[in-house]
Formats: sequence, C-alpha cells, structure tokens
Amino acid sequence: MGYAFMITPVNQDGTAPWAVVQQIQITNNVIRHVASAFDILGLDPSTSIVTNDIVVRNNLFLDISKANWGGTGQLYMALGGSNIVFDHNTVFTDGTSVVYADIPVNGLVFTNNIIPDNAWAVMGSSTSPGNGTLATYFPGATFAGNVLIGASAGLYPPGNYFPSNVADVGFTNASGPDYRLLPSSAYANAAVGGGPVGYSGPPVQP
Repeated sequence: MGYAFMITPVNQDGTAPWAVVQQIQITNNVIRHVASAFDILGLDPSTSIVTNDIVVRNNLFLDISKANWGGTGQLYMALGGSNIVFDHNTVFTDGTSVVYADIPVNGLVFTNNIIPDNAWAVMGSSTSPGNGTLATYFPGATFAGNVLIGASAGLYPPGNYFPSNVADVGFTNASGPDYRLLPSSAYANAAVGGGPVGYSGPPVQP
C-alpha cells in the first residue's frame, strides 16, 4: 500500500537540522505493479533544508494501481519541496488523481508527460482540479506539452493536449509492450522543444 519512492529529509531526533535530500535523478526506468509512485516531502517536521532538484525523466509507469495494490494509485503526492521535475514520462494509473498536493511546491516543472485524467489529473486538498490546484499548490509552475487523456482542456493551461482515449494517443502497441509513439501520432513531435511526448525507451518485457 506504499510508494515506490519516498523522498524525505530526516532530522534524526532533532540533532541534524542540515539534513537534506537534493540533486536526485530518476531516469530511464520501467516502474510497475505498485500502489503509488512518488511521495516527496519538502521538510522534516522538526527542521531541515528543503528537498530540492529532484528530476524524474523518461520513465514508464505501468499498473500504478489502487485497485490492484491498495494505496492511492497516484504518480506523485506533493508535500513541499523546490525544483521538482517530471518530464517525458508515460503513466498508467487508476487513482482518482495522478498528481495530488497537500503542501505547496516551488518551481514544479511538469512537461511532456502522458497521463490519464481519471477523476482529476491534477488535484489538491481543498481546491479545484487543474488550474486551481496549480495556482494554489504549484505557484509559478511550468505545465506544458503534456498529453492528458480524457481531461477537459478548460481546466488546464494552454500548450497541453487532450485526446479522448488511449487509442487516440498513437502508441506503437497500446496493449504493451511498446509504449513509444508512432511516427503518425499527433504527439510524435509535440513535446516542448520538439520530439515525442512521453517515454521513449525500448519496449518492455511483459
């Protein structure tokens, strides 16, 4: 029922206020069969330096599932931090939200990802989905070049894409194991800076 990655500073017994988690890159992986993916905490409850410079890039997330494994079925639980980057990931999850926020994050970059909407792709505590959550919990965020499957364009910033279903994305083989985009996909050259949106790694083993 937990997370594949729990990123949190720990000030052991209040004796290490300099504790920090920073400058971590998680790239080029296939992460699957887990309840949720990332829980990122910005500060130890006593005191610490703010978690910063966490990069999650070019990963494929399969079967991130509340139904199968318990938990929340989320990609990212946002609990503070600074300069958190999710870029060029492809995500299959069944949680009500893909990104959920409880504590504001400074400098979020969420670009070129393929994610489902489910109930709300991006949601925060006591706020509204999409733009409302971004304004409240991710001030100044860069949120662009994403493919949000089944989401409402009116809820998100311009510069993102909203296919109705998985078939409209244009995966090489949507049932697996090849989640790269076909050259004919509408998103094959739609990423910020050019090139395909989402994960571009090799096919995966079943």
